Amino acid sequence: MGNSTTLKDELGSHTKPRKETIRFILDYSKALEVKTLNSGMEIDMIKN
Repeated sequence: MGNSTTLKDELGSHTKPRKETIRFILDYSKALEVKTLNSGMEIDMIKN
């Protein structure tokens, strides 16, 4: 696992409580395949 500064900076996970951030990361890993988050945001990122 490398630095995911883009994830933090773009989606503002650093402003959320730690629980929300963990939840977001879990949703994000699922969304890597689905290409969309539960909130409907599209993901443009490439998994390294």
